[in-house]
Amino acid sequence: MAYLEVISTDCIEPARQRPFWQAALKDKLGLASRFDGNGSLIAKLECALFRDVGIFRLTGSGYHVERTPGLITSSALGFVKVALQLSGSTKFLQGSRQVVLSSGEWTIFDNSRPYQSSNPGPVQLIVLTLPVHRLRSHRFDLDKMMLLKFSNIAGMSRLTYGLIESVFDQFEALGKKHYADLADVICHMLHMNLLEENDKLPLHSSREYLNEKFKRYILHNLRNPDLNVDRIAEDLGVQGAIYTKLLRMNRSPFPSTCGTSGWTVAEWSLRQNLTDRLQKLLSNSASAAHRTSARNSRRDLG
Repeated sequence: MAYLEVISTDCIEPARQRPFWQAALKDKLGLASRFDGNGSLIAKLECALFRDVGIFRLTGSGYHVERTPGLITSSALGFVKVALQLSGSTKFLQGSRQVVLSSGEWTIFDNSRPYQSSNPGPVQLIVLTLPVHRLRSHRFDLDKMMLLKFSNIAGMSRLTYGLIESVFDQFEALGKKHYADLADVICHMLHMNLLEENDKLPLHSSREYLNEKFKRYILHNLRNPDLNVDRIAEDLGVQGAIYTKLLRMNRSPFPSTCGTSGWTVAEWSLRQNLTDRLQKLLSNSASAAHRTSARNSRRDLG
């Protein structure tokens, strides 16, 4: 069930406005905050929850927020945030990446990692929180999408921006029976935006991502006697024919230490299997030698 909660500094005396707003941001969004100047603070936070998707509309000016390691609890892991800039300008910084949003732009970032954002002037933005599994896909690397800038100029991005922007204006008219469906539609449209953005990336980016998934899968299933391309493709969620073609596009999906041409998939898999067996053989041989030495020592002492 969703209901609209409104938190505002309007009725708070000036001396308590900053602590009040700090507590609201920490409680609702898990953020620490600081402010520019010492005058009165005009700020408002509107909150709604549609199943597992939280939607927040923030209005204010001259404050800075930070997602510190101490605020990242275990319950916050596995979530991402999406920020839509309705007016003003906001700078986001996470790790080595940063983006500055202007009105009509939006971005996505990892809620389980520290980040900072700054609003030097009057702003209004919408922030969504949603489980990361709602956006993950075998067709793109979600981590590479973090802090990319999307615009509402045209296409799917514009449709997504317009839908999310209208949620608060149409909240009273929304029927409760549609809340779960609305959450699904928003997540699906965000997912389609990421797919569209991934198509703009160089082909090698997608190929490298699939190859990395393939490597991890092979290493985890080396001893499986039923391992084959069709089984791998099914478990990774891709079509076998497409994946086979992708792996045959060049000879070196995996690097070789013995030359620049690299290994084919079969060569790499075989080498990993042989390496694994050799390590176990050496380990067993060492253990056997240790037991023999121990028996000889006891015999000598006896």
